[in-house]
Amino acid sequence: MRHALCIQAGNPTVTGGGNPQEHPMDSISELNIELHHFLIGLDDDWRRRQAAAPDPSLAAAADAFVADWEPQVRARLDATYARLSTTVEAADDATRARAAEAHRLLIQPYFLTSRFCRRCVDKPLGYAGDYGAVEMIYSGTETDPAPIGRLLGGYTLQTGPCEAHRGRLPWTHARLAELGVERPRLLSFACGPEVVLRRWVEAGNTADIVLADHDANALAFAQKELQRVIRRTKNTSTVRTVTMSAREVMVDPGAIPLLGGPFDAVMVLGLLDYLPDAVVVRFLKALSATLRPGGTLLTSNLTGPNPWRALMELTSDWVVAHRTVAGFEALVSATTTLAPTRTDIHASGVNLYNASIRL
Repeated sequence: MRHALCIQAGNPTVTGGGNPQEHPMDSISELNIELHHFLIGLDDDWRRRQAAAPDPSLAAAADAFVADWEPQVRARLDATYARLSTTVEAADDATRARAAEAHRLLIQPYFLTSRFCRRCVDKPLGYAGDYGAVEMIYSGTETDPAPIGRLLGGYTLQTGPCEAHRGRLPWTHARLAELGVERPRLLSFACGPEVVLRRWVEAGNTADIVLADHDANALAFAQKELQRVIRRTKNTSTVRTVTMSAREVMVDPGAIPLLGGPFDAVMVLGLLDYLPDAVVVRFLKALSATLRPGGTLLTSNLTGPNPWRALMELTSDWVVAHRTVAGFEALVSATTTLAPTRTDIHASGVNLYNASIRL
C-alpha cells in the first residue's frame, strides 16, 4: 500500500510557527524528524515496488513511482522547507550550525542520490554554483536514473531559486533590447556557461561579446557552446574570453584594460550573492570603468523571504547573501559611478534583477 500523506498542496508560505517559548533547535529537530519520516516512507515504497517488479518492467515501475509521488513530494517539501527556513533564519549562529549538522545526517543522504544536488554539495570546482550546476538549472531536468534521485533532484530544480535563476534569461533579453544598439558590445563577467547570451544569439541577435570568468573550464565551455550556435545559425557575432577573477578587477590596475570596452552593457548575473557588501561596492565601482557613459550594468541577487533557503543552505550546502531591494540599490549607489534605474523581483519572490547606468 502506498505511504499515506496528510498534507494539502499549495504554494509555500513563510510564517512564524510554534510555541514562542520553544527553543529554535527544538522546532528544527521536529521538522528534521518529520521530513526524515516522510523520506523513509518514500524509500520504503520504492523498495516494495522494486521487489515486486520483474526486471523488464523495472523502468516502467520507476516512471510510475515518480509520477505517483511527484505532487506529494512538492507539496510536502515546499511546506516543510518554508517552516524550516523561517525557523533557521531566526536562530543564532550556533543553533544554525547544529541544525545544519543534524539536517545533513538525516535528510541530505536522500538528496545526494540526485546528480544536481550532489554536484552542489560536492563542489567539484570549489563552489556550489559552478558552470555545470548552472547548466543543469537551465535544463530544468534531473537526469539521475535512480527514481528517488529523479524525484528529489527534479523537485529542487523546480523550486523558486532555480526558477528565478532561469528567469534571468527573459529579463536580461528585454534589457538588451532596450539598449537600442543594433550590434552592442557586451561583457559577461563571472559568465559560467553563459546560457543567457547563447540563447540571445540563437534568437538572431548579434553582438561583440567578451566572456570573463576565473574558471578556465567554464570559459572554454561557454565559448564552445556560443560558437556552436554562431556557426549553426550563420550569425556574425564575435566571442572573446578573458580569464579573470573579481579580486583581480579590484586590485590589479592592468586587469580592466584586458577586458576591453567600452561596453554598451555589462552583465554580472550570479556573482554578487557570494560577496560581502563592501566587496560588492568595490568590485562594481572598478568594473563600471568598462562601461561607456550611459552604459547599462545588469545584475542579480537572491532576496527574501525565501521559503527554500533551508533547502539551499542545509540540504544543498549552497550559502549566499540575501539582500533587500533597498539594500542592493544602496550598494550600487555607493559606488558613486553607477545609478540604479530599475529593480524587478522574480515571480517566486526570491531573486531581484537590477539595471543601473554608468554616470
